Amino acid sequence: MRDLRLSSKILIPILVLLFVIPFAYDLYQFFSDVNILVVDYMKEGLNIIFAILYYFFLINTFNFRDKSIEENLKIFVYLLGILYLSVILAKLFLNPSYSVADFPPLSETFTSVIYSNLVSLFAVLFMIPILIVIKNLIYYKRTRRTYLFMRILVIFSLATVLSGVIFPTPDTFEFSGPGIYNDILFSIVLVLIILQSFRNSWITYLSRKEKVTYFFISLFIFWALLYLNNFAFNISIPAHSLAAGVFSTIAWYFQLSYVLFSSIYLLFQLPTARVFDRKMNEVTSLLDLSRVISTEFDFHKLIKLLPEMAIKVIGAESIWLELYKPDSKELYIASSQNIHENEISEFGKSGRQILSEKIVSTRKPILLNEIGKNHPYAYLREWKSDIGSIIGAPLISGNGKPLGILFATKKYTFGFYPDDLAMLEAYANQGVIALDNVMLLKESFEHERMEEELRIAREVQQKLLPHKTPKYNGISIEALTITAYEVGGDYYDYINFSDDRLGFIIGDVSGKGTSAAFYMAEAKGIVQSLGKSFQQPRELLIRTNEILYETLERKSFISMLMATLDCKTNTLSFARAGHCPLLYYNSKVNKAALLQPDGIGVGLEKGDIFKKKLKEEKVKCHSGDIFVFYTDGLSEARNHDGEEYGDERLRNLIETNAKKTAPELKELVIDSILSFLDGQSLSDDLTLLLVKL
Repeated sequence: MRDLRLSSKILIPILVLLFVIPFAYDLYQFFSDVNILVVDYMKEGLNIIFAILYYFFLINTFNFRDKSIEENLKIFVYLLGILYLSVILAKLFLNPSYSVADFPPLSETFTSVIYSNLVSLFAVLFMIPILIVIKNLIYYKRTRRTYLFMRILVIFSLATVLSGVIFPTPDTFEFSGPGIYNDILFSIVLVLIILQSFRNSWITYLSRKEKVTYFFISLFIFWALLYLNNFAFNISIPAHSLAAGVFSTIAWYFQLSYVLFSSIYLLFQLPTARVFDRKMNEVTSLLDLSRVISTEFDFHKLIKLLPEMAIKVIGAESIWLELYKPDSKELYIASSQNIHENEISEFGKSGRQILSEKIVSTRKPILLNEIGKNHPYAYLREWKSDIGSIIGAPLISGNGKPLGILFATKKYTFGFYPDDLAMLEAYANQGVIALDNVMLLKESFEHERMEEELRIAREVQQKLLPHKTPKYNGISIEALTITAYEVGGDYYDYINFSDDRLGFIIGDVSGKGTSAAFYMAEAKGIVQSLGKSFQQPRELLIRTNEILYETLERKSFISMLMATLDCKTNTLSFARAGHCPLLYYNSKVNKAALLQPDGIGVGLEKGDIFKKKLKEEKVKCHSGDIFVFYTDGLSEARNHDGEEYGDERLRNLIETNAKKTAPELKELVIDSILSFLDGQSLSDDLTLLLVKL
């Protein structure tokens, strides 16, 4: 790879020379009116060599392989926009004119010669990278047939270019005379282009918002491509080079066809829910995995269990778990599936951990769908020859310490999708929780079992809580959690739907100890995953209940309150699944009220009764309004006399001090509860989420 990139210093002068020589010959031919057939063929050969060398210059200089869908689409739009602007400016300043009585067309002015050469150069410079981008999109879910058809398309395109040089005839598709060879070859190319235009499965993995955006952009691109050919290409480029003319025509048809079929596919994809179904299946699989590993506390069994179960979820052909040796920065393969013993023994050799070190240093997962001979991580193929594509996810402990990396591979290239990487990362995160718990148990075996269980549950619970409070103009948010000696499953979170829509979620798992904390961990993952597709509180709670009902024990349930604040319409929508009331202070009437729409706890019923009972309400907000979300650890806090703090005491406190800021109100609530308890300990976790407009 390094040698190829160093050769770029030589390629650039060669490319410049390959452009200058045909340009100089065109000028000489214009002024002398000399036409030498052999020299014409040599000029066409130089133009073909220029395009081929420029292609290799691009793929060896710029990293096109690992671009995301969004990056590829941006490159496509930017390149087409620059090409469009370049030819418009060139035509505006040079004002070319051509004689089209014969073919190829003849330049009538000196500026026309310059324009033909420039437009031909622009077509090659911009259309080749655009075609590379289209190839990347086609290869997003590549099969052997896709690869074969692309090879055939390239071969027939090259044959069409050569035929167009040997038999210079316009594209009339009359299938007669010398042009019959051109017409036959070009027809085959068009058929192959149409077949490749159906390869746009990347559209499936776009969000609905992205699909709508790219659909309208594709309409504009389609119009721009239609106009571009008639405006700049069909006459001016053949006047300079027949080879460039045929290439630009093929490239133009390819782009036009691919954009057209992508637009149609985008339109058909808008109302579908196939991606959501896939996400739901992944979430369910992840819940099954997390439930199994969360109940295993033997370290050696757990590290064997992680690859064994992950390989089924990811659909990989081989998988291994790398862990750090105790008190060492050296990694070793702790457990694996479908890795030979000799490969494990050779793993520790120098230079075999470059990819692992990068993942640990960046703390980000990685996807490599094509590892060639010149790839930076080609050493992987030397270690394990059947690696075609690989994904890896780091295992970072709750205290920030790296534990290791989980890798999965397939034998063929482009074997993994971005969803597979996200799934492996989610599985690694669940593995981290399990490994953290195992290590904590191992380090604290001398303590009593119940005390250790409660400590682990508190640590897990703290990891669930947001570390940052969202910042929205005109909105003040304060949160408070006080952990009791008997740990419950209190949980709150924010869902950032958009710049003007913010979601709030608060919940409490029935029961105590680590089981409650793990159930809340599952609930957090489900809510965050479904929050990307559902923004209405009632619908989000219904979908959450459908999944959790299958995993919760029948004696367990989760109370939840979900709300969405729309800053554009100043409306708060909320639904309550068996949770404490929502306390709302209305600044217009200077009154606080407890809002308590119907709803039963998550996990109590499979679906029909839950849907029927669950109601969603809306509140029109005003500046100065206050919303208070809380768990029963606050309202049911008891003093020495057994008296509960109660909802009314909280309502009166907020109503009386409504003019104070959100931080001041939070401090008042803390002081009020501590004063009420008068030294008495909490019997349950206490969570408070306060929002003031």
